[in-house]
Amino acid sequence: MAFSSPFGRLLVRTLRCPVPRVVTYVATAVAVAIVATFRAAFITDLLPYLFFIPIIIASSLLGGRGPGVLATLLSTIPAAYAFSKDSNPFHLTSAQWSAQAMFVVVNLGIVELGSALRRAVLVFDDMVEGRQRALAHLAREVQQRSQLARIVENSSDFIGYADLDGRVQYVNEAGRDLVGLAGDPNTTVIADYFGVGEWGRIESDVLPEVIRNGAWTGDVHFRHFQTGAILPVRYNVFSLPDADGRPIGYGTVTADLRRERAAEEQRQILVSELAHRLKNTLAVTQSIATQTLRSAPDLQTARQSLTKRIQTLSRAHDILLVGKRDAGSVEAIIRSAIELHDQEGQITVLGPDLFIGPKAALTLALIMHELATNAVKYGALSVPHGRVEVSWVVDVALDTKLPTLTLNWREVDGPPASPPTRKGFGTRLIEMGLSGSTGGSVELDYAGDGLKCRIVAPLTELQADDEA
Repeated sequence: MAFSSPFGRLLVRTLRCPVPRVVTYVATAVAVAIVATFRAAFITDLLPYLFFIPIIIASSLLGGRGPGVLATLLSTIPAAYAFSKDSNPFHLTSAQWSAQAMFVVVNLGIVELGSALRRAVLVFDDMVEGRQRALAHLAREVQQRSQLARIVENSSDFIGYADLDGRVQYVNEAGRDLVGLAGDPNTTVIADYFGVGEWGRIESDVLPEVIRNGAWTGDVHFRHFQTGAILPVRYNVFSLPDADGRPIGYGTVTADLRRERAAEEQRQILVSELAHRLKNTLAVTQSIATQTLRSAPDLQTARQSLTKRIQTLSRAHDILLVGKRDAGSVEAIIRSAIELHDQEGQITVLGPDLFIGPKAALTLALIMHELATNAVKYGALSVPHGRVEVSWVVDVALDTKLPTLTLNWREVDGPPASPPTRKGFGTRLIEMGLSGSTGGSVELDYAGDGLKCRIVAPLTELQADDEA
């Protein structure tokens, strides 16, 4: 409301009150009659016009020109009665008729002034209320734009816009970080954000498509301003129209695809690795089955040996699956391979924390399984007081100056060891050792108190990831 004072608020409410015109005219006539009656009863000869002027002003201000004119004309009748000596309002002197005419003319001016003031108050109140509504709307728009600006600045996507000539007007913080833009984006053009080969397609195909159809989305490459690196992005560009719908620039909300592409590449690597691992596992299993069946004296022995060896292989794979980047802990591999044979706690395992690659892990598991199986059948684990000590250290080879792994299997307090009369698959597997390259070796000592096995292999080869 335009007026803040109580009288002003009451006046505006009264002026805007929807009163029928007939009621306004009737109220005016009643007001004039009341004033005339009051004057006739209490003030008979003094100021015949003065008491009617407030009614005329109020009628014109609250009701408009019509009620004000009515109040003026009705007021002349009781005034004429007051002038007339015989109570006849038409028996007046010329001076009295002149006074009547002057009263009507003056009050008609007051009526016009009051009605004009009424219209001015209403128009002014409408203007103030309209201005307040406009200010409130503007405040909401400013708040919405401020929120939109915060959303744009906090977005992780590249958001920017440029004019039709390609001059960049704005790039948000995430966009500047993505392309390594340290300076003012207003000094750049759209072409600066693409490599030479990429920009030709954008200029000839993409931007014309945006002007024709309003938008274009596709995978392209941005260029890093500092390093020149190529950045895969999903380029979503659209036209920015003016109030008449004519395009005046280009806007873009572009997503960084580097993580998505890296994840896709990782998935492809994992799929290829899985296929490679499955192929190698099948090959190892086939080799174990072939060698076991060839060297076993009977089918029952072959079945038992094959089952245990495949179980050992399976446990080694489990260790690889929970290992560090497809590598297995030497201690975990050894303990997994011998746990079925160490029911009485006769085996001790000691060595540094060390990880080896998948091929070496599977080979080590099978070697430990064969040594433990042999110890249970013929060696230290076949007697209650026998013990087995498994240890490993990392040394530097004197000839190659490269790190090597030295693994020792030592049986103590067991029956005397003797070389096998026939070499089966297990013996040949142990003698092959962990590595077939230069620098690897296997030493078997059939001592009087138990078997001793020393295996040496280059550490770099054991830790390789390739299983080929």
